[in-house]
Amino acid sequence: MNVRHFLFSFEGRISRLEWWEFSIPYAVFLALLYWTESSFAESGPRKTYVAIAIFIVYAVALYMWVAVSVKRCHDRGHSGWFVLLGLIPLVNIWYVVEVCFLPGQSGPNRFGPDPKATELAPIFSSPKLS
Repeated sequence: MNVRHFLFSFEGRISRLEWWEFSIPYAVFLALLYWTESSFAESGPRKTYVAIAIFIVYAVALYMWVAVSVKRCHDRGHSGWFVLLGLIPLVNIWYVVEVCFLPGQSGPNRFGPDPKATELAPIFSSPKLS
């Protein structure tokens, strides 16, 4: 799966590990973006341009988060609409447990092949010497 498909497509499945590898840097990025936004709190024409740019970045970041989360829901065997459960108080606990902590369905499901079966070998694995 290429980066464009991973970040912007709503099709396919991703594993828990791939979801966490996206989510942790994403949370750090949003924290930095929020800090940047709050540092431009002064008024003036520059603030308007910065606000527009930050809004666009937030919109793209939200789209990427939804796309990645939908693929994670697919791995659990749920429709992408399952993401909306994350917006309902108390029910969102179920969503968090499903997406963050439970393994995906083994083998292929209606959303595609098992991502664990199609993962590449680790980049830093040492070759066997014969």
